[in-house]
Amino acid sequence: LREYGIEQTGLKQLVNHVFKILGLKTFFTGNKNEVRAWTIPSSARAVDAANAVHTDFAKGFIKADIYKINDLIRYGSEKAVREAGHLNQVGRDHLIEDGDCIYFRFNL
Repeated sequence: LREYGIEQTGLKQLVNHVFKILGLKTFFTGNKNEVRAWTIPSSARAVDAANAVHTDFAKGFIKADIYKINDLIRYGSEKAVREAGHLNQVGRDHLIEDGDCIYFRFNL
């Protein structure tokens, strides 16, 4: 692909275009056992993303820790992202961006 100056495969271009047309974006959650991608509407707030994972997360929402997937790739770990100052704590009305990694803090 690099030899021909192509940045993305045709499939990736198609998926990105369809997500844009449908008004969708992706965020990630994870723990030591798994990482999961979630699809939500482009207008989704932090509490909406919490609800997509589990309704109890939305009901007891306190705040969310958010960092970008590209920062995780660049720094190699959540701890390194935090130490570099790229982890933010946000409230329920924060607009989720495509590629956000989110840890929800909640209490029931």
